[in-house]
Amino acid sequence: MTTWEFLFGIPAGQPATMVGSYPTLTDLQTAYPTGQLGNMAMVGTVLYTWDGSAWVAGPDLAGPAGAPGATGPAGNSAQVLGSYATLTDLQTAHPTAGTNDMAFVGGTLYYYDGTQWVAGPDLAALAMAGVTFTASATALPPSSQPTVTISQTP
Repeated sequence: MTTWEFLFGIPAGQPATMVGSYPTLTDLQTAYPTGQLGNMAMVGTVLYTWDGSAWVAGPDLAGPAGAPGATGPAGNSAQVLGSYATLTDLQTAHPTAGTNDMAFVGGTLYYYDGTQWVAGPDLAALAMAGVTFTASATALPPSSQPTVTISQTP
């Protein structure tokens, strides 16, 4: 018996085909109630192979836990405070806010820079012009300004 046969239950020379990755064995069995010799699938971190009649658990391919990483810099939280008809309405509702907090005025995204509300991009106008954008939030270092990445769809 070769190491390949021992570890994975697949005869030497048999082609191996990865059929997917599934969160549970039941999910794998639902997707592939029967397989073919050489079929393999990941269930979590365990490699399963089809032995001709059932899915058989092979080795757990998870490695040992790594060392903890360095502590990152302190960050500021940011939140979207709402949507307002005018800048005056926003300023009345929130004369001050947390640094990097955001609010919409019409289609324009405003952020608070620590002293005032600052207009960012007019997202509604960009969307109407066919520009797509993706927004994501991450912890921001103190005194940093939020950024919005905008990309043109061809």
